[in-house]
Amino acid sequence: MVPAGALYVPGAERLVPHIAALTDFARQNGYPILSTVDTHLPDDPEFATWKPHCVIGTAGQQKLSSSLLQAGQYKVPSAPGVLETEVALEARQVLVEKEHVNCFANPNLDHLLDVLGADRFVVYGLATEVCVLEATRGLLRKRKVVELVTDAICGLSEKTGASAVRDLIREGARPTSTAQVTTRSVHV
Repeated sequence: MVPAGALYVPGAERLVPHIAALTDFARQNGYPILSTVDTHLPDDPEFATWKPHCVIGTAGQQKLSSSLLQAGQYKVPSAPGVLETEVALEARQVLVEKEHVNCFANPNLDHLLDVLGADRFVVYGLATEVCVLEATRGLLRKRKVVELVTDAICGLSEKTGASAVRDLIREGARPTSTAQVTTRSVHV
């Protein structure tokens, strides 16, 4: 998100106000927030593909404060079978740890989605053609309605990001904007 980051996505800092607005909208209206968090060890196998980033315990692993709720968080580790269902249901923000670009590699995510019972997801973040692409495709495969907030995503390059957005729309994602999401009538 910031130029000093290990895997900085050019232009990502322009998303900060959009992410803050979407997070605040969810908080004000009681929508749960499902966030992903990269959790890499210093010798993570993913570093064969991507340079080291989001190493556990480093400043680079921290999420933007504007994307976090101050209370009601619950972390879902990527260890199999570690999901406290009741706690997850009560949480306002569920942080899904991931060691792979595809959040569905967390063995607890499928069960978490079943427990939450949501049919509609609003997706935003980084990077469009990597993590956003994988999360959106995973939700679409589960036959979820996915709204892709196009002014709250950013690709590694404009060309590959735009191509990923086109592919996701063809696959069923619905393009939307921060303003469209945050000004609609609320039905929780």
